[in-house]
Amino acid sequence: MEFYDGPTLRRNIEQRDEANIPAELKGYRNEKYFPKSADYVLARVDLGNISTSDAPELARKQALAVLLAASLHSGGKGKAWRDTGSHIHAMNESIVSETFSRRPDTPMPTFDLDPLAFGIDEVLPKISSHLPLVDQSLDELLQALDIWDRAKRLDGASAVLLNVRIIELVCSYDSGIDWVTFCRRFRPAWILNEMLWSLRKGFDEADALSALLSNGSQDRVQQIINSVSKSEKGMVYCDTEVGLALLDQLAAEFTSGDITGYRVNALARQFSTHYQLGEYRRVLNGRWCRALNRLERVRNAITHGGPVTEQVLASVSPFSRKLAGRVLGYSLGAIFEGRDIPQAMNEVHTRGIAWEKEALTASSASEFLFGRG
Repeated sequence: MEFYDGPTLRRNIEQRDEANIPAELKGYRNEKYFPKSADYVLARVDLGNISTSDAPELARKQALAVLLAASLHSGGKGKAWRDTGSHIHAMNESIVSETFSRRPDTPMPTFDLDPLAFGIDEVLPKISSHLPLVDQSLDELLQALDIWDRAKRLDGASAVLLNVRIIELVCSYDSGIDWVTFCRRFRPAWILNEMLWSLRKGFDEADALSALLSNGSQDRVQQIINSVSKSEKGMVYCDTEVGLALLDQLAAEFTSGDITGYRVNALARQFSTHYQLGEYRRVLNGRWCRALNRLERVRNAITHGGPVTEQVLASVSPFSRKLAGRVLGYSLGAIFEGRDIPQAMNEVHTRGIAWEKEALTASSASEFLFGRG
């Protein structure tokens, strides 16, 4: 499978630049029907020597599978990839059929453009051995990932039910266990991820709000942000270990007298010692247990037609979405790496318990979050 930048390919066809045109499009004359947008991509899917009643639909399914899997490695905000419903079907380098739609037909999940391109690079080597899709588990999980993405645009009750259905699907690969017990395995990992995410979010907020500071403070904050941020393949990551070490320096640039400075300094206090982090862990642990119990009650109430208020749905919907997305990521990662899904889930649980035990005996904030290694 190959992906082509649409405007570039169209220009190459118009200019008859045959060195940069797929063999089946040499001599092609209908490029005028390509989308007018400056941002579109053509996926070239080689199905090989197979017999199928609907090659374009099978190829579309393969492309969607790659994009869904790639979405696990993408992030940020940007424009969306959508299926136009169009295709060009070629056999032996000769076009046998083509269709064009002027507006989107069956839209794909709204993935971010540039980050998804990074995700495709990451996932193609892993998913290529599974194409065409014959692995039922992978097919089910990719469909679930599609549903999970669409669920964010649904109302509260529908979104919560779909997220729980996804969790139940992943849970079904681990026989003899109910979905609530299954979810409890991820409590330690969830707590650690929430801690690291709040640390990263603090740096993002400080970066955005530094415009309110004096020029000298702005420069120093930017130096700290640059030290914490690292770029790889067009994506920007936050090195939370470096961030923790520089958090006091960041907080020193903000005064506690305004809301901006208060939040940054509060974050620095929260991550200042292993004692403070231990208290934060206890708070998150209680929050996790209450959220999971509430999610179980709400799911049962919706299923059996009981009354559920919008406020209650709003209190569990983000948690159910994050939990469903996380277990999907764990299970798809296991398949791509050739591992057993229950084994991968147990490894997540084991790592989480190991972190929790080490954190309880840590002697510094760094040891609490990142261990003694």
